[in-house]
Amino acid sequence: MNIKRFVQKHAYLLEVLGILVVMTILGVAFRDSLGLVNLALLHLIPILLIAVSGNVRLTMVIAILCIVIFNFLYIPPLYTFKIYDYAHIWSLFIFILFGYVIARQAKNLQLKYRESQMREVLLDIVSHDLKTPLSSIYGSASLLVDEKKLPKETQEHLYREILKTSIGMKKLITNLLDNSRLKDGTAKPNLEWCDFNDIIVVAIEELSLEYDTDFIDIKIAYPYLFWGDNALLVRLFFNLLDNALKYSNEGEHIVCKVDEAEGGVKIVIINSCKSQCEQKVDRMFERFYRHKEDQDISGAGLGLAICRNIVKIHHGKINASWENETLSIEVLLPVSQKVVIV
Repeated sequence: MNIKRFVQKHAYLLEVLGILVVMTILGVAFRDSLGLVNLALLHLIPILLIAVSGNVRLTMVIAILCIVIFNFLYIPPLYTFKIYDYAHIWSLFIFILFGYVIARQAKNLQLKYRESQMREVLLDIVSHDLKTPLSSIYGSASLLVDEKKLPKETQEHLYREILKTSIGMKKLITNLLDNSRLKDGTAKPNLEWCDFNDIIVVAIEELSLEYDTDFIDIKIAYPYLFWGDNALLVRLFFNLLDNALKYSNEGEHIVCKVDEAEGGVKIVIINSCKSQCEQKVDRMFERFYRHKEDQDISGAGLGLAICRNIVKIHHGKINASWENETLSIEVLLPVSQKVVIV
C-alpha cells in the first residue's frame, strides 16, 4: 500500500493523532495555570473524537496513549511513570471507561443506521431492479401473445430479451438469497472434494447465458482436489468473473488463474477497468456499495460482498488492488489435506 492510499485510508486516525499532539503542546505550555482537571479534560478530546467513530479497538489505543502522556507530563513526580496518589489512578481508569462507553454507543448507533440504510436499499431493489425487468418481460410476453403475425426476427428478439431479463432477475435473487444466508458468517459449508476445473466450467456456462465468455483466459495449475463447499465455490467464481466482465473494457481479455500457494490455493482474477478503480478498491467488498460512476451498470452491489463471505467461511483471505488501469482480485484459501487429480 503506497503512502497516498495509507493516508487516505487512515485520514481520520491521523487527524486525531494530530489533535492529540496539539492538545499535548498546549497542555505543556500552560501546565501551571490549567491544573490537572483541565489538563485531563483537554486530553479527553482526542479520545472523544476517535470514540465517536465507533472503533472500540482504536479508542482503547488512543485512551492508553493519552494515559501515558498524561501520567508522564502532568502527574507528580513529572517525567516518570510513578503514581503515588490513588485518586490519579482512578482518573486514568476513567479515561479508558469514558472512551469505551462512547465507542460502544457510537458503534451501536452506526449498526442501527446501517440496518436502516440496508432496508431502504432492499426496498429500492425490489421497486426498481425487480419491478423494471418484470415490466419488460410482461411487455414482451404480451406483445408475443397479442400480435400473432410478428416477423420471425422480431419474435426472436423478444424471446432473447425475455431470456436476458430473466437471467438478470435470477442473478439478483440468487445474490439476495446468498447474502441473507452468508451475511452473519454462521452458515455451515457442505464440505466435499472439489475440482476447480469443474467449478469454473459450471460458472462459465452460467455466465455464457449473459456474456461472451470467449474473452476469459483460464489458467489452472492446481493439481489437487480441494476440500470445500462446491456450490459456494461456484458462486465465488461466478461473482468474481461476473464483476470482471461487467466492469472490463469491451473486448479486453480477463485472466482467471488458479495456482498452488504456500499452504493453500491462490485464485487471481485480472481485468482492465472501465472506470477509476483506485478510489473504490478499499470499499468494493462492502454490501450494497456502488460507486457513483457505476450507477448505469446493473447490480445491487452484493456480488463481491458475497465473495468475501464465501472466502471467510473457507477461512481464507480476499483483497483487491488496482494499478495501471488493471484491477486484480486475489483469493487465498488454506488447504488442510490434498488429493491428487488422476
